[in-house]
Amino acid sequence: MEKYRLISIAVIVFGLTAISSFGQEDARVKEFYSPLFLSGTWNETAQTAPQSDAVNPASSALYQRTTLDLSYMGIVGDEGNLTGQHGFAFNLGNTIPTRAGVFSWSAHMLKSDYINFNVPFYFGVSGSFAKDLYPNLLAGLGVKAAYSSLPGYSAAVDL
Repeated sequence: MEKYRLISIAVIVFGLTAISSFGQEDARVKEFYSPLFLSGTWNETAQTAPQSDAVNPASSALYQRTTLDLSYMGIVGDEGNLTGQHGFAFNLGNTIPTRAGVFSWSAHMLKSDYINFNVPFYFGVSGSFAKDLYPNLLAGLGVKAAYSSLPGYSAAVDL
């Protein structure tokens, strides 16, 4: 009986992994979640909550202070007949540590009219819960929803 339970868990995990490989999210949009992401020094294991929780829900598990993050980035360039600022990214997020774990949420809005980075409108929200289980083991669960004028709606659960 125990053998069949392990086999069924393995089949479920591999099945969900195979299904999730068909989904895609534009990595260039994620770069605008925070000014730190644009610097090129950020990666998935960075613990820069609350904005990193949109990519890695477990990243805020060690936070012990309430954090409020607000950022605005103007997208400026010279491309064809577009010169100056023709886009922006606005981000707002909050991390709230409790005895049970760390709750985080963030909202992201992005717009760009440039040909090479054409995002007419994007708005996404994410929420997560993270907990340190052991000194070197962090766990997190995240929920995301987004709307974009080009591909449409999306929703995701991240573990």
